[in-house]
Amino acid sequence: MGTPNHLIPISEASAREVDVIPVWRYANCYPRAIEIMEQSKGGGSMPDIRRMLTHRFEGLENVPAALDCACKSVDNSGNMVIKVVVNINDTKNER
Repeated sequence: MGTPNHLIPISEASAREVDVIPVWRYANCYPRAIEIMEQSKGGGSMPDIRRMLTHRFEGLENVPAALDCACKSVDNSGNMVIKVVVNINDTKNER
């Protein structure tokens, strides 16, 4: 998500009459993402999005390792980190 605090020289921007317009980078991306997912399930020309899942962790005890992995662009083996998933199987409360 980038740097949490951005330092913008407002005085300089104001003196130079620069317009600062914030943009939410995820605006209007969900309809296209849903379309891509639906098309990939049907075996069409769209890519198989399941391949984007690069790392899978099992159980709550591995959440810290999963979060650590998700914070990196490359894992300890040099593989690219795109999507990290934690599978939580609660076998104690199965009915």
